[in-house]
Amino acid sequence: MAHKIHISVAVTGPTAVPHQGHDALMAHLRDSGITEALIIRTPAGMDLHVMAADTNEFRGLLEEFPGAGAGDGMATGTDALRRLLRTAARTGDPVLAGAVDELKESHRRAWQAGMIGEALQDRLQLAYQVARQIRGDSLLQDRPVSIVSSVVRVARSIHGDLARVRGLLIGTEEAGEMIAARLLESGLAMLVVMHERRHLAAALAGRLGATCAEEGSLEAELVHADIVILSAGGGDHNLTAVDVSKALAARRARPVFLVDAGVPPEADPAIESLDDVFYYTLDHLERAAFKGGRRRPRQDEAKAVLVESAIASFAGQASDSVDMEGAGRLRQILEQSRSRVLAETPDADAFEATAALVDLVAREIDT
Repeated sequence: MAHKIHISVAVTGPTAVPHQGHDALMAHLRDSGITEALIIRTPAGMDLHVMAADTNEFRGLLEEFPGAGAGDGMATGTDALRRLLRTAARTGDPVLAGAVDELKESHRRAWQAGMIGEALQDRLQLAYQVARQIRGDSLLQDRPVSIVSSVVRVARSIHGDLARVRGLLIGTEEAGEMIAARLLESGLAMLVVMHERRHLAAALAGRLGATCAEEGSLEAELVHADIVILSAGGGDHNLTAVDVSKALAARRARPVFLVDAGVPPEADPAIESLDDVFYYTLDHLERAAFKGGRRRPRQDEAKAVLVESAIASFAGQASDSVDMEGAGRLRQILEQSRSRVLAETPDADAFEATAALVDLVAREIDT
């Protein structure tokens, strides 16, 4: 079996295969003898990852498919792995917590097409590890540039001491949960969680140490809420300008900080024009956090360190093992040696049997 390498191609612009053509491209690669392939959709086009024996042959396969081009932006080996891990770094970024995880969706589609083998599976597991590290690493989440920290700063600038402030979380998406948790850690006096499926609200309230809203209590909760976090998912306008206007009238000009954590935003756009509402989307908060991008490079540097560390770990594992052919021979030696040891010393204890096995394997490998 020919040794296969990791090849990646970034196809962007007008030459990129439309999203609806990705299944056809996958079928073309499978019919051409490629057994492992992953197509990751990007806003600009796609990233294609395959395991193949030859870059020129693979470039030819792409040229045969309308719209795929000749494979501009081709990377191999470590560079291809780096591209995959950088994709994972984006999906794991807390700033994008409410976004669709395109990497997992691409993985699912490739798996259904029968195009995920051991090599790509190993690389994808490493990618998920990077995403989890970035999502959970305090070095990234606790930096002043993070959106959750930006929410706390804005909340304090509007309401002052959070110990006198009440919050309302509408929805149970991850971005809203992260923001609510940080506000509570920062001294928020009380948080009420609301969802159309009350059992989901109750479960999240339990995790946060918050209160679950009663059914049909939106109007009353809006009156009492100084901070409203909207994170219901689905992109619908779950909060209308009429809802907020009624609450503001009852609040008698006490301001409301509205955090729209939906991707895309979920609040009625007309809310932004209301007096006494400080309306922030994730984009607004990101700009406030990064202050024109002066601090973002420090976060990007932390991500880059994680990516390069993962690549080094992967390379170390590969160098400590042998290639697939060698692995097959080693397995055969181990099995044969094990059988001989058991046959020749059936009464040996575990220590003696292990020592005999090590000696025999060493002799076999030397020959």
